[in-house]
Amino acid sequence: LDDTVDDMKAVGETNIAMGLVWGWHVLSPLKPFADGRAYNEKNNQKIIILMTDGDNTMNDPSGTEDSGSYYGGLGYRWQQLLGTSTGASRRNDRLKDLCTNIKAQKIVVYTVRLAVTSSDTTLMNCASDPKTMYFDVKTASGLEGAFNTIAGSIADLRLAK
Repeated sequence: LDDTVDDMKAVGETNIAMGLVWGWHVLSPLKPFADGRAYNEKNNQKIIILMTDGDNTMNDPSGTEDSGSYYGGLGYRWQQLLGTSTGASRRNDRLKDLCTNIKAQKIVVYTVRLAVTSSDTTLMNCASDPKTMYFDVKTASGLEGAFNTIAGSIADLRLAK
């Protein structure tokens, strides 16, 4: 069993927007969860910490699957649900719009990017303050420092039911 797990290789996509929208749903006072307090409720602060270890990508359509790609969060690549077969700019535009809409609801967004080597700044700009709430962590050992900084900045946080 250990050997089988060790032999596993990640081949999936990193659909950052899909994960982020579900985080927003949890904080929202609207369905599907509808447990969140109102956005403008006094003494209430909503915070999202978005962490990813990948670029905003879809699977390579040249895979050996009969469909030409793996089935991912946006279906098969050939379905062109983002308008083109690659859709890189559309995926990033979608993430930018989502970040803008979340921050418009006064939700504080911290972003943590772990061991990503690309120069894409979409995730950095998703942070409420890119200078103090964006963490470009190069190795897993740097996560503790990033999360300690985040925890320190929200030290006055009180969880409420």
